[in-house]
Amino acid sequence: MCLIELLRRLFLSSVTMDINEFRREIREKRECLQQEFLSLAGDDLDAMLVSRSATESFLQHPDKSRRLAALWILANHWPSDETTREKFQEVIARDDDVEVRAVAAGRLGEICKDSQDDRIGKYLATLVVDKNEHIKVREEAYRALYWVVGISVFDHPLLVDFDFPKNADRKFISSFLGRDVGPELT
Repeated sequence: MCLIELLRRLFLSSVTMDINEFRREIREKRECLQQEFLSLAGDDLDAMLVSRSATESFLQHPDKSRRLAALWILANHWPSDETTREKFQEVIARDDDVEVRAVAAGRLGEICKDSQDDRIGKYLATLVVDKNEHIKVREEAYRALYWVVGISVFDHPLLVDFDFPKNADRKFISSFLGRDVGPELT
């Protein structure tokens, strides 16, 4: 069972779990997810961990798995700054793979967690309403907006299992854009 499924079970069921058992399961699932992402790096893992610039170089790798691993390592291993944010935005704008762009959008929100960064918020909200963008990227950008304002998607039960764009909070999105998004979100 992956971390999201575990959290979904917690939010959607009335079963009371022993807190120590829950912490153990979360720790195991987090370690499992970490290993999954790191395994994507394959033989290049050591090279990616040499330096941040080495990791960044893998964002251009022809293998999608290496690019996904590089995104994870940049978001979780190296300190993030404006350059990191720009790298994630470049991936979102230029990568040919939908999954890579979607992961970059979600991770951009996580590295900007609690930042209240208006520029990143507006950028993500613009992705959310962009009908030319793939629905997966738009949905991850929507979830990322909650990270930016300090709300973990895991702490917001409606984000764990919802139908995007149907159930998206249009007023929330509009607050980043300074205008009503109305029906353009569909």
